[in-house]
Amino acid sequence: MKIAALALITVLSLGPLSPTPALADAQSVVDKTYDWVVKRPSRLATSVIDWFTVDKTYDALILRPLGGFGLLVGGALSVPTMLLASVNGREGIREVWEVFVEYPYESTVDREFGEF
Repeated sequence: MKIAALALITVLSLGPLSPTPALADAQSVVDKTYDWVVKRPSRLATSVIDWFTVDKTYDALILRPLGGFGLLVGGALSVPTMLLASVNGREGIREVWEVFVEYPYESTVDREFGEF
């Protein structure tokens, strides 16, 4: 059903661009689309795997080091901020801990690769 829908969308979108009437050329477009989708599924699977690989690479090379740096800076800044927030009691200290330490830790360490 998905293949038929893909073929129909292809025919309808390419119909006005063809020099011959769309109905005369429809069967060849359907055949070519079917051949491309059904006979070469590895091409589609490879493109999906490539996107997952790009996401994981971007996460490992850019986001994780930045998250680690943010965790270190947040840990250093949380100490003086906790002193200022201690005026409000435990709630203020807990909020500082969540913002400066807990959230960066979760986004850097707990999160799986490729999940944003």
